[in-house]
Amino acid sequence: MKICPAYLHRSNKPCYFNNKREITMSKFLHRLWEGIMPIVGMIVFVILFIVGIFIFSYLLIIAAVLGLILFIIAFIRIKLAQRKRPKEPPSGRIIEHDNDRENKS
Repeated sequence: MKICPAYLHRSNKPCYFNNKREITMSKFLHRLWEGIMPIVGMIVFVILFIVGIFIFSYLLIIAAVLGLILFIIAFIRIKLAQRKRPKEPPSGRIIEHDNDRENKS
């Protein structure tokens, strides 16, 4: 009796997997796994990409709503500040230039 490798079985129990059929099945499964693994990897990548796009779109929607709320708050604060401040007429001299008269002479 042989002792099984750790990946097949417990090391303290006898190994019954050393016949020819198990070796060929193991090679078959290995070849099958090598053929399927790239496809599985691509499928997982596509699924993660789609989930990432959904999460990113939700983050954009949340950011847009927060931006709109902040804009509304700032707009209201500006409008309330303008009401509190009384309007004063502008003081100082106003010098008007009449460019048409200068060009005619």
